[in-house]
Amino acid sequence: MPSTPHPRSGNAASTTSVRSRLRRWTRARRRSAAQFRILVGAGLTGVGGFAAAAAGGANFWLSLFIGAVTAAPVPLIDGIVRDQLRRHRDFEPRRPGGGRRRSPATSAQEANSAPLSTFRGRSREIAQLLQLHRSEREARRRPSTDSQARTGPVVITIHGKPGVGKSDLARELAAHLAKEYKAGLIYENFGFGGPRPAAEIVHSILLAMGFPDKAIPTDAIGAAHMLRSVTAGKPWLFVFDAARHHDQVLQVMPTNIRCTVIVTSRRDMSAALNAASSAMWLDVPSVEESLDILSAVAAVDWRTDAEAALEVVELCGMLPLAIKSAAERVAIDGTNLRHVADLLRRRETRLTWLEHGGRGVEERYRSEYARLVGHLPKAFCVLTLLKSPTFVPWVLSPLLDVGNHEAENIMASLGAAQLLDEAGQDPASGVARYRFNPLVHLYAQAELRKHDESAPDAEWEAPARQRLNDAYLALTGAVLHEIDASHPRPPSPWLSGDDRAIAAVAARPEETVRAEYDNLIGVINNAPTDLALAGLRWRVAARLRGCVSVTSTQKEIIDAFELGASAADLTQNPLGRIEVLLANASYLVAVERYQDAFDALEQADKLTDQAAAAGSDNLSTIATFRARAARKRAEAYAQMGAYGLADVFIDKAVPLADAAGGDLERRLLMVMRADLHQVSSLDATVSADPGSDLHDPIRFRSHLNRSEAARRKRIWRSAEAELLSAERASLGDARRLANVHYRLSRLYLARWCQSMPNLGITDDEASAGDSVPIPGSDRSGELRPLLTKAILRSAEAALAFHRMGNLVGAVRAQCLHVRALAAANLLLAAERTVRDVTAQLGRPEVRWAPVYPSVRARYTRAYGEMMLHRGDLGAAWELLVRASELFAQNKDWSSQAECLALMDAAQRVHPYPQRYGLAAINQALDGAFETLNGKDSGDAAHWQPISQRRSPAEAHTA
Repeated sequence: MPSTPHPRSGNAASTTSVRSRLRRWTRARRRSAAQFRILVGAGLTGVGGFAAAAAGGANFWLSLFIGAVTAAPVPLIDGIVRDQLRRHRDFEPRRPGGGRRRSPATSAQEANSAPLSTFRGRSREIAQLLQLHRSEREARRRPSTDSQARTGPVVITIHGKPGVGKSDLARELAAHLAKEYKAGLIYENFGFGGPRPAAEIVHSILLAMGFPDKAIPTDAIGAAHMLRSVTAGKPWLFVFDAARHHDQVLQVMPTNIRCTVIVTSRRDMSAALNAASSAMWLDVPSVEESLDILSAVAAVDWRTDAEAALEVVELCGMLPLAIKSAAERVAIDGTNLRHVADLLRRRETRLTWLEHGGRGVEERYRSEYARLVGHLPKAFCVLTLLKSPTFVPWVLSPLLDVGNHEAENIMASLGAAQLLDEAGQDPASGVARYRFNPLVHLYAQAELRKHDESAPDAEWEAPARQRLNDAYLALTGAVLHEIDASHPRPPSPWLSGDDRAIAAVAARPEETVRAEYDNLIGVINNAPTDLALAGLRWRVAARLRGCVSVTSTQKEIIDAFELGASAADLTQNPLGRIEVLLANASYLVAVERYQDAFDALEQADKLTDQAAAAGSDNLSTIATFRARAARKRAEAYAQMGAYGLADVFIDKAVPLADAAGGDLERRLLMVMRADLHQVSSLDATVSADPGSDLHDPIRFRSHLNRSEAARRKRIWRSAEAELLSAERASLGDARRLANVHYRLSRLYLARWCQSMPNLGITDDEASAGDSVPIPGSDRSGELRPLLTKAILRSAEAALAFHRMGNLVGAVRAQCLHVRALAAANLLLAAERTVRDVTAQLGRPEVRWAPVYPSVRARYTRAYGEMMLHRGDLGAAWELLVRASELFAQNKDWSSQAECLALMDAAQRVHPYPQRYGLAAINQALDGAFETLNGKDSGDAAHWQPISQRRSPAEAHTA
């Protein structure tokens, strides 16, 4: 890939053009000076002649004297003109060989005013920075008496973590502003591996402006004074890149009000530069923008291998610098995205693989780590002992053995150094949460290993880990005591005397479990196996339920549930064991290990019957357990696609929930019934409004249900808004996120299909890659981004399911991915994904799973849609009719209706295939429609059999 030109270099054509214009300008002024001398001489000679004639020619010597005196200023004027030309030539820098070249200021302006060829995204940030520039410029036009008037140059600061793309954004901003600054554009890097002295920086700037080296003062003060004198009254644009300290900038800052200075730095120095009103903190780009950067540098379409591309940008931490390094392995080394993803997947060597083409983030992290002082280096390293992806400042108290106030200051300092990212507020306690960027986390782990290896006698890890485990045991015990006063509260030096935070966590335990899930797994697995802590272990295990993490392995999580059940036995608490078994079943259903989930539910039912037979006093609790077990079976069958069985177990669970008297179970069952009605009917059934007063699981399910109802009614914006709300309520739960991404992909695909009358099916006579809508309704250009969104979201869902070890969920998401690719006419990518799905369908954990009939129906439908877009109409019709039959067997009437709508749209563009006769098609479709209408009439006029419909010509005649 061609390298990006240096800001002070230009191409040969522009250099020749500038040099030619400069020569023409010089020759024109030389001609003007010569003409001026001739005209003045001729005029003065004429004056002398006229004087001589007036004297009657009697005194020739007198006339000659008058002419000489009047012509004397001519050489003086000529000298002035020549001096001006000489000064202009001296201002023009020269090549080392004596030849002239264009001004570096002009060269830099041309180089930086041209947008980067691989720059993608950041449209929101560019718009915000342009608005800041306009407002700051307007404030300098106000009268000095105005209180809002400002003086000095406009200063715009951009700060953020290493590799986030600050330099590229500054250059893109300069390209947008360059036309407003006629004097020129100067780009200067303040880093080059270390902070540069101010004297060197200002000397380089003056050289770029065109001053010869001998004319520039050697001291920083004199050179800065010269820079401010030269820029006085002229509109210059400066880009000061990679500033390390605000003193660097202040010493070379111009004072002219017409100038603008764009400063990039890792740390926020806007307050020191008096630019707090025009500062921007730059975060990593969005997923879509990251994928666009990958495609631009690698010169590939990320959609053709979306799951691998998505994994690459996630492994790069969404950092543009790392993404470009990975993409160059595709563009230069000739490999592919799947190979790059394999290289980056190994944590120990990922930073090394990202050192490519002179780009790498490890050196940048090293330079920032070297600036840490006091407790900061140690804090930066030991934070990697935490397993949960986000954390609160309190964790530094046990890790460093410091007070809470000092822990908060240390965490804030690491955040200011751009080594930690803010992750919003803790949903329960309201305190700030932080997280590592994945690449920063790798570097911190490497530094921790270095310290342990270099100083084994003063090892950091083991003591810090022990204090952390003790602190989490104490915190968990305090929260459980707040929930149930019968549970003892252990004393601990790591807990403050203020119990408001503990009460807040106890009031919203579901959000805390999602945020601290991996740490809670560690509490169960690492706690001593004695009677004193047995009650704590099983109570924590019972709270985990159906949350899924991609940080902890399935084995670690299942081991935690087994230890929790053993702890309940140790305390001789059969109800506690039942609660842990139900929580374990919830997790197993979430990762779609259905047989193991049914075994756990069977054990829970037996223990519940034994407790009831023993005359337990907790009859309401036993009834709740029975209702929960029935609901979990219904949830499992609904997730498998066996909607008839799901309906049976919901009917069984409702009276049990009523007998238990608990409001939570009843409301969950109401939402689930509404969800099932959406599948088994053509009507849209809306559940309760997901207000803030609802419990977390009810609120999440209500968002999903309301989104599905809006999708059925084609209220697309409402459907998308509900799913995005559900996404925000899913942070920390990989299963929820994957579910939301799957539904978003399905929503975008449905919106595109409903907006394209022929569903984008390609006519044989049309050019490849173009859809053929009905005349007068071509909206393919407007709607095409929907297909890209569908491809992205289905790839996100498939990747999430793979990471959590849910192969069935991954196959289901990949079937949807095939449909999105086929609709986008990316048929080679669709065929490759079909081959991947075919191989996974043959694996025992899928082939013999109870969910196989549902997965097979989705696979058949996806295969049929791909064949339809390929033009193999006979195979497409057979597959789609077979998929319709499979959906009917599972009582998935909604999916069957979608298959029929697809075939109905296909016959508008393509004739019926010869090998699949029209009579057979009408018979199959009429039978399917009769089954559908027999189940639920819905809109009978819309869902009438094809054989009873009139052709467009007949409708027109009627």
